[in-house]
Amino acid sequence: MYSWLAASVTVGCCIYASLTDLRERKIKNVCSFGLLYCGLILQLAFFLQGQIPFSYLLTVTLGGGALAYLSHLLHFFAAGDAKLFWAACVALPPVFFDGPDGYVFAPLVLGINTFVPYLVCLLVYALLKTSQKEKRSALQKALSPVTVLSSFFQLLGFIGVGTVVLVGVDAAAERFSISVGPVMRFLMVIGVYQLLAFWARAKSLSAALPILGSSVCLVALIYMGLTLPGAAQQALVVLVGIYLGVFVVLRSLILFLANPVIVEAVDMAALEVGMTPAEAVVKEESGGEVRYVMVEPVTRQAFPPETTLVRPERPLDLETIQRLKTLAQSGAFDDFGGRLQIQKTIPFAPFIALGVVLTVLVRGPVFSVLS
Repeated sequence: MYSWLAASVTVGCCIYASLTDLRERKIKNVCSFGLLYCGLILQLAFFLQGQIPFSYLLTVTLGGGALAYLSHLLHFFAAGDAKLFWAACVALPPVFFDGPDGYVFAPLVLGINTFVPYLVCLLVYALLKTSQKEKRSALQKALSPVTVLSSFFQLLGFIGVGTVVLVGVDAAAERFSISVGPVMRFLMVIGVYQLLAFWARAKSLSAALPILGSSVCLVALIYMGLTLPGAAQQALVVLVGIYLGVFVVLRSLILFLANPVIVEAVDMAALEVGMTPAEAVVKEESGGEVRYVMVEPVTRQAFPPETTLVRPERPLDLETIQRLKTLAQSGAFDDFGGRLQIQKTIPFAPFIALGVVLTVLVRGPVFSVLS
């Protein structure tokens, strides 16, 4: 009874946040933090009653906060969306995450149930709104060698860093006789990889991670090629193929296809603080002449800080806007009409609310209904 009451309160708060997000483009802190505090009290009560272990209490609070913060850093969530997502993770009772093999990682389940409907809606909307020419262009970009190879080497970088982290965790666990669960291993791999990725981008060394990861993977594959049976090698090839086919191609296709309908050109004089660019503005010097070009980010490539005025997916601040307006007045952006491609604001609270409803109904990832 109490679980369903808590679930109803969580759904109600998310619906209220969705309404304010749609009408005012903001999620009130009283809603997010009120739900978060109620959820913390609820989880603590379940722990004191012996219904959940202490590890679940930690993973749902710290793991939910870490995933929400990481999504905010990667520009998937705005600040208000991240707080609401964290609050929903903590507020949902553990009964909705109790699988046959124990409790699953609640923030990951809610994240899947939030982003899958978002991507489906985005894909359907883009298919309805784009022309045949735009669809063909999106497919060509998604299947281009640059996109596929770049994503493949990013995969190798993630696998390589993850391998090193997991080997280090296993060695430390054996040395100090401690137990590290799969959830904590997952968070460690993600955390270390993202820290290295942020450092590499800040130092304009984005190629460092793929090169490091590829080196580790090469050594590991040589070793496994000598020790693993043929069936395991075939399984590894299949998994890489699934990643390239589903994550790389399908994800890239959705992004390229949706770009014309979620991006609009805004005049430099009309830019406002907080707007999110969909392209980079880079300064180029040749033969003593300076010109500015727009660069569409096919992947998460590095843009040198000394020549980059605007970075994609990074909200504009007042200083950057003033500099862009000054350059626009001098005619520096006349080649592309004095406009900047800006991402349209999409209210995300309704998708978080939908994710909460799906989690309550399915009691697991949304695709589990197919099994």
